Amino acid sequence: MRRFLADTFELVMLSTIAGVLAEIAIARLTLERTLRIRLAAFPLMLRTRRPYRLCGDWLFSPKTSLAVFPACDKRPSRRQVISDASRRSCAP
Repeated sequence: MRRFLADTFELVMLSTIAGVLAEIAIARLTLERTLRIRLAAFPLMLRTRRPYRLCGDWLFSPKTSLAVFPACDKRPSRRQVISDASRRSCAP
């Protein structure tokens, strides 16, 4: 549930900030019209949060070459976890 709320908050804030800046600076819309557009876009943002998160997980996973800091991921591989578990279970 925490991740769901964090993903939703992240997407809504990112979309809102980027959209407001583009609509005011580039399209020269008024603040009132921009707020109306953002309110109308809110349901769409809620529907797209899951695909957005899946894409972000894939993009920044350590298994892809696009990972920002792949060396910082210290999770053991599945093989290491299995071998460590078998060593512990065989220990006297």
